[in-house]
Amino acid sequence: MRNPLCRLGNLSLIGDCEDTDRNHVDDEFCHGHSEHLRRKCQQQERIRDARHALAEFSEFVKREDSSVLPAMEAIAAVGTSGAAAELPGKTKTDFCHMRSRLRQLGKCYQTGGRVPRRRRPYKRRLTTRISFRIR
Repeated sequence: MRNPLCRLGNLSLIGDCEDTDRNHVDDEFCHGHSEHLRRKCQQQERIRDARHALAEFSEFVKREDSSVLPAMEAIAAVGTSGAAAELPGKTKTDFCHMRSRLRQLGKCYQTGGRVPRRRRPYKRRLTTRISFRIR
């Protein structure tokens, strides 16, 4: 009785099931009555939908502003933006600019709004020292 394969009350899992034979169960019955299998299928579906949405967003970013793709790929590879700041080979300031532009693109993608133009990078002003000679 301890061996589950030898118990008399077990149901056998087969592909085609006749209505007269109550001891046989098919995959549809198992998926319909098993909470574990139902949760597993829902989880796989959510993962598939998330991958599809990420691919669509990646295409959107590639179309609108492909200069932030390295930041997006680095975040996807590492998982956190803190560790991803070191991967692309850019300075931390440049990575923060890329990440904020990526957030801006994400909001435009979600709302369907118009994508604003990217600002030009700031130029540092040159300070000139004027020296006066006192005579």
